[in-house]
Formats: sequence, C-alpha cells, structure tokens
Amino acid sequence: MLWSFCFGLSALVFLLWSFCFGLFALVFPLWSFCFILSALVFLLWSFCFSLFALVFLLYINH
Repeated sequence: MLWSFCFGLSALVFLLWSFCFGLFALVFPLWSFCFILSALVFLLWSFCFSLFALVFLLYINH
C-alpha cells in the first residue's frame, strides 16, 4: 500500500512538473517576444532621437 501511494505521489509530482514546464515553455516565447519588441522600440526611439539631434544641430549652425 505504501509503495502504491509513493508511486501515485511521484506520478502526481511528475504531472505537476510537466504542467509547470509546459506553462513555462508557453510563457517564455511570449516574454522573449515582448523583450525583443521593447528592444526594437528602444532602438527606433534612439535612432529618431539622434536624427532629431543632428537636424537640430544643423539648424543651429545655419
């Protein structure tokens, strides 16, 4: 009886672990996509800011 209880408990733990792993595998690409998107937005913003600073410097010099 104790052996079957331990076996059932280990099966339950394994199911819980696989569920958590599946959830993590589902959430991780979404998180990395959001991180890449925010990095791209930051790069675009810094590019626009440097372009604006360049135009502003050229406007001041003229």
